Amino acid sequence: MKKLLAQFAFWVVVLPLALSAQASPVLRVGESAPMRIGETFTVAIRISGAMDLRAFQFDLAYDPLVLEAVGIDNAGTDFEAVALAGGGSLTGLTGFLLPGLLSGIADSMSGVDDGLHGNGVLANITFQAIGRGVSGLTLSNAFVDFLPLDAGSLIGGFAVVPVPGSFWLSVLALTCLAYGRSRARDCATH
Repeated sequence: MKKLLAQFAFWVVVLPLALSAQASPVLRVGESAPMRIGETFTVAIRISGAMDLRAFQFDLAYDPLVLEAVGIDNAGTDFEAVALAGGGSLTGLTGFLLPGLLSGIADSMSGVDDGLHGNGVLANITFQAIGRGVSGLTLSNAFVDFLPLDAGSLIGGFAVVPVPGSFWLSVLALTCLAYGRSRARDCATH
């Protein structure tokens, strides 16, 4: 009886807890370097902790006053490489490129027995800098194999288009602040 109870506890309590404790995949936006207006740059959408990944979908928001999305593809990505190596293909990257939002960006594998495992690049997004400032690159509405990812599994990024002379403007502001504090200290002691 004790043996039967121990087996029951294993199958009903321990195994489901162990399976649910597996880490959820993490989707993140790759790094971008500061650029000038008119320059283009590409960020990679990366996944870590994938387990037999065969389909994905995400939205990516950005500041349309700073950036313009000019392209998205997954040619040459790890996702494509796994599909081709498995004798399959990709069904085709879909989605909408709207000002400030890449919506419903999705693709899936067809004709494969095994999907992407571990870490890899799912898609590459090309932006053009059109204004000065900082733009967040915020992931949302993400799904892997048709299962939603929680917000804690989405790591965004940012892009910077510096304002010319902003370094010297910052130096001037800090100098004025320091001077103002020293003057206030001098007045307080007299």
